[in-house]
Amino acid sequence: MGDQQYTNDSMYRDVCNAMSSYSSNGNFRIDKKLSNFRKLPIYQQDYLKDAFYERVEESRNALQANQAFLNNAREISEEMFQVSENKPTSYPQSANPKFLDSILRQVYREWSVEAVEDRRTCFDPILDVFRQIYDENLRPDLVVLVPGAGIGRLVYELAKTGCQCVYNDSDMYSIIISYGFMNNKYQKHEFQIYPWVNVWSNNYNNSSAMKPVTVPDIILDTDVNMRAEVGDFLACFKDDSFERFDCVVTCFFIDTMPNIINCIERIQYVLKRGGKWINLGPLSYHYEDDAKSVHIEPTFEEIQHVILNCLNFQVVKENTFIDCLYSDTKCLMNRNFYNCPFFVVQKPF
Repeated sequence: MGDQQYTNDSMYRDVCNAMSSYSSNGNFRIDKKLSNFRKLPIYQQDYLKDAFYERVEESRNALQANQAFLNNAREISEEMFQVSENKPTSYPQSANPKFLDSILRQVYREWSVEAVEDRRTCFDPILDVFRQIYDENLRPDLVVLVPGAGIGRLVYELAKTGCQCVYNDSDMYSIIISYGFMNNKYQKHEFQIYPWVNVWSNNYNNSSAMKPVTVPDIILDTDVNMRAEVGDFLACFKDDSFERFDCVVTCFFIDTMPNIINCIERIQYVLKRGGKWINLGPLSYHYEDDAKSVHIEPTFEEIQHVILNCLNFQVVKENTFIDCLYSDTKCLMNRNFYNCPFFVVQKPF
């Protein structure tokens, strides 16, 4: 994949530092659980101590396995990206095991052997309709943008159809970790990671809690056309991006912005006349409880009104609602799935 440009060395270094401290932070949380357990009456400790201490030991080992993967991702990024030698002055707010575990679950979703069903429900509908809309002979001339591309699997799968695909994301953790996958820096099945090691609720048993997953599941084709433009979607694609893209693909993305209308308007702006927008994902608004931002949470019906009646997009594929898994696992009692709108619209000529 093409060079990624980082404009915020301080953020990059802070995130690398947070990744380096993953296992120590996780072990601190385990120590607190140990402390709580030892405050139980002795007879109650006796009920559970064998299984509990086994879980503690396995959790510490799993944290080390996750740390090895994160270290590898960090080291690859340091080799590939030109950044200053300035040391971080502070940790990002998300420098904690819970946040990094969500990133590991994203790695599971996009690049593990075990999450094939996740990808089938979320990515396959997009890929199928993309192939239906664009004849194979036309794809080499297409430039497709995927904002909120995460760890990059959908970008790769789209590029594999023959188009040029542009990765965009603003999350530095995702950007760093995606680089190793999207540039074939890993051997097939090189790592076992434990995405649920810090999840102590809704477990059936210790073995389900400690279930590893294997990444990556594939080695990438080397002849695909991918590149990256990293940063905030609205900031990256402004004046010089007017009518630049043939297609924009959004998957679990449009609800990540405080003002979803800004997002939709920018999609319209960057699309060429006649360009298609393929969207799949829920409306789980990320800023709903954020007291510091100006945010809105329109219904899907209201969003359809904006898209079709206010911005005059034309329907290519009528909306349907499809069930999508998202970093789901059968190992836990609480499953993670959505009933998502899925539609394709076109910017007028």
